[in-house]
Amino acid sequence: MRKILILVAFVLSCSGTQKKIEMGPNADLKRSAAAGDATGVEQAILAGADPLTKDERGRTPLHLACESGNLEAVKLLLQPKSVVAAKKSRREGVAILNYANNTGSKNYTWIGASLPDAIQGLMAENFEFKRKSAEQKAQAAVIISGSYVLEPGGKQAVITTEVITPADNTILLRNQITAPLDTNIFDALNKVAAEIVTGLKTYTSNEFAVRLKNSEQALISDINARDRGDLTPLAIAAEQNNMPLVEMLIKAGADYQTALIEAVNYGNETTAVAITNAAPDLNFRIAGGKTPLIQAAFKGRLRVVQALVSRKASTNLQDLYGFTALLYAAQEGHFEVARSLIGAQANVNIRTWDDFSALEAARRKGRTEIVEMLGTAGAK
Repeated sequence: MRKILILVAFVLSCSGTQKKIEMGPNADLKRSAAAGDATGVEQAILAGADPLTKDERGRTPLHLACESGNLEAVKLLLQPKSVVAAKKSRREGVAILNYANNTGSKNYTWIGASLPDAIQGLMAENFEFKRKSAEQKAQAAVIISGSYVLEPGGKQAVITTEVITPADNTILLRNQITAPLDTNIFDALNKVAAEIVTGLKTYTSNEFAVRLKNSEQALISDINARDRGDLTPLAIAAEQNNMPLVEMLIKAGADYQTALIEAVNYGNETTAVAITNAAPDLNFRIAGGKTPLIQAAFKGRLRVVQALVSRKASTNLQDLYGFTALLYAAQEGHFEVARSLIGAQANVNIRTWDDFSALEAARRKGRTEIVEMLGTAGAK
C-alpha cells in the first residue's frame, strides 16, 4: 500500500511540474513561425498576435521564421503596419471607406483613415497629415486632402486627392480614381497613395512637411531585434547561407553593416560571406576608418577577403592611420590574404601616414614569405 501511495505522489508531483502549454494568438504565431507555416503566421497576426513577442531564448517570431528558412513566413512578418491593419479591417468586416453621406456632396475630411495609412505603408515613408476644413486652416507646408462623389446607383465613388501648399493654395498633385464601395477600396487607395508618394519625391526640401521614416519603424516586426545569443534575424539567415532570405531582410532595412563586421570579428565567415554577397555598400567605414575589407584583412579572414574582392570592394582605401588592407595583412602575417589582395591589383607601395609600406611592415615583423611575395610584385 505504501508503495502505491509513493507512486501516486510521484505521478502527481510530475504532473505538477509539467510545463504549461502556452495558448492564444501569440503562442500560435511563435509555433507557426518556428514551423515555417506561412498560413499559420498570417492567421495568428490577423487574430491579434504581437510580432514583437519573445520566447524563453529571446527570439521573436521573425527570428523563428528565419530559422525555419521559409520565405513566405518571413515576408508576412516584414509587412508594413498599415497593410496588416487593412487586412484586419477586411477580416473584421469594417468598412474601409468612411463616407459622410450618400447625397453626392463632397466630403473634405479624410476618406476614413485609409489614405494616410496606405501612404505610410508604402516604401516605409510617413507624412505629416493635416486635415482641411472650412472652420480651421491647417498649419502645414503640405496638405493632402481627400474627397469623393458617389456615382448614380451609389455603388462606386470617384475619389479625388489633392496635395496643396496652404500659403498660396498651389496644387502640387491631383489624383482621381473610380473605385467600388466595398472592401476592395483599400487597393484603390493604395494606388492613389503610390502616386502621391512618387509625386512627393520631387518635394523633399524642408519647405514641405514630408518626413522620411526608417523602414524598420513601419514594419510589424523589429527587424534588428537580438535574441539572448545576440543574434539578429539577418545573422541567422546568413549563417544558413539562405541568400534569398538574406537579400529580403537587407532590402527591408536590416542593419547589414553591423552584422557583417560582427561576423568578421568573431570569425563567422559563412555569415560574413553571405552578407557580403547581398550588401549594397561594401566600402562603408567603422571605428578607426576601417572598411570591411581592411577589417577582414586585419583579422585574416581569407574567405571574406575573397568575397569582398570579387564584389569589387576597393582594395586601396586607407584607415585613419593610413593602413590599407594589404598593409595589415603584411604586418599580421596573413600570407594567403596578402596574395589575394595582390592578385586583385592592390597597390603594394601605398605608405602609412608614418611613412612605411607593406614591405617594411612585413620586414619589421619577420614575415619572410610575404616580403618575398611583395618584392616579386614590385614593392619598394
